[in-house]
Amino acid sequence: MVCLLLAAALNVSFTVTNDTAVSRRHALVAAELPVPAGAASDPKQVRIVGYDQLSVAAQISAIAKWPDGSLKSVLALFTCDLDPTETKTWSLIPGRSTTRQRDEAHMTTEDGIVMLNTGKMCYRVGDHLGALTLDPAAGESFVVAPPERDVVEENGPVRAVIRHEGWLTRGSEKPFRYTRHYAVIAGQPAVRVTTRIETAANSDGAQIKCAWVPVRPAAQHRKAIVLATAGSTSTLAPGDARRLEQPVVAEARLLSDRQHPGWLDFRGDASGMLFAVKLFWQRAPKALEIKPDGTARYEIHSAAAPPLRLTAGAPLTDEFILAFHADGESFDNALVEMNQPLKAVIKPPVAKP
Repeated sequence: MVCLLLAAALNVSFTVTNDTAVSRRHALVAAELPVPAGAASDPKQVRIVGYDQLSVAAQISAIAKWPDGSLKSVLALFTCDLDPTETKTWSLIPGRSTTRQRDEAHMTTEDGIVMLNTGKMCYRVGDHLGALTLDPAAGESFVVAPPERDVVEENGPVRAVIRHEGWLTRGSEKPFRYTRHYAVIAGQPAVRVTTRIETAANSDGAQIKCAWVPVRPAAQHRKAIVLATAGSTSTLAPGDARRLEQPVVAEARLLSDRQHPGWLDFRGDASGMLFAVKLFWQRAPKALEIKPDGTARYEIHSAAAPPLRLTAGAPLTDEFILAFHADGESFDNALVEMNQPLKAVIKPPVAKP
């Protein structure tokens, strides 16, 4: 009887609203949800259901536990479709779900090469990107040494994440450590890349003039580059070059005509590859430079900005997305997925009369 009462106490409802003008498809919901003490001891004992009480394919993991070892909070990952301004309700309840994701995210290996699959795309980890480089204010550059290890942090079915860890070195020096995550979501033809650069605990760091990475689209996507400006888009033909700086502060205000949204779309005859930086103009000085050969250089810290001193406890972080699409297909969903993720709002329990 006690077990039944505890199970009945678990019913955490939450809403998700699409606050954008873009129809969200296969959008990720990452809901951190509380669990009453004693209600469940394993994430496999809980499930997500919709308003119709049908289970949703979800990836649920423990965040914290009560002193008795039962779940205190969980992270529930699932995907959904939401029209503009639409709100939907889901609930965390007891029970084991056997519902399968139609398109599942997972990691595989082919001939020793790590691949991430979303059901819509198969991405070889590291493709289309060159080596991460730090240019100091003086001396030779710090470059990435071979990764120390690759770690599978999540392996689906909703989200799959691979973590690379290694050092940025110069000769025998190893002053900087880097961590790079590659994440894919079920049903999305895109990969999110996050980078963290930090000074080693036993290092004094260095003045960094620029932190950058080359962007190398496939040959078939180098026929034209479409880039966004503050109010429109423009197309560059092969051989054109341009440098886009993040806005600068002048007289305590941002120059509105420099608020570049920070995306480039490399296009061919039938398909394209979007490269987009999260919150490009709102964050620390960044730049995109388009090369005549149809590639680009992305500066996590712009070479035109004052040097940055990396010190222990103050890492340099960044996030961007690579999204693959057919010719003429909108990639707005990928942009809002990165810059305006869906948020779960927990509904207060209904008071009993």
